[in-house]
Amino acid sequence: MEQYNQSMTDRPKLKSIPTLTSKQELFCQEYVKGNSASDAYRKTYNVKQGTKDSSVHRSAHELLNNPKISSRVQSLTAKKEANLQTTAHSLSRYIVERLVEETKGDNPSSRLKALELLGKHREIDIFNPESKVNVTVNHNKTTAELESEIRDKLKLVIGNDD
Repeated sequence: MEQYNQSMTDRPKLKSIPTLTSKQELFCQEYVKGNSASDAYRKTYNVKQGTKDSSVHRSAHELLNNPKISSRVQSLTAKKEANLQTTAHSLSRYIVERLVEETKGDNPSSRLKALELLGKHREIDIFNPESKVNVTVNHNKTTAELESEIRDKLKLVIGNDD
């Protein structure tokens, strides 16, 4: 038994993950939503009417200086930023795909507008004189050949393997 107890004390101690109370977690959530620290504190801790703003501000400031809370706020902020980037990328891809579909429509003015908007898209940006896309006008190509080239370039942008 002594050998067992000795081996237990020889083990490295695992770093415990700091846990927050439910109110601390709610404070972090409210703060990351965009509320000021004082407003997040008021919403979380049900501050009574008549409480001095300076008291609320001081308490909110103390919470933000708590290492567990500041760490959680950083973590939530990073997740929020990652979600925003993913959402923006998904939306951009959806718009490009819809515009590509619209270029195949029957209405000539809708097709032209879709092509114009595709050309202005930030990843294509054909109409910008400083654009990295080189456009060569070749009057010897048929419309079908030009459309094929455009589709190939769009595939590079949207990653579509149709």
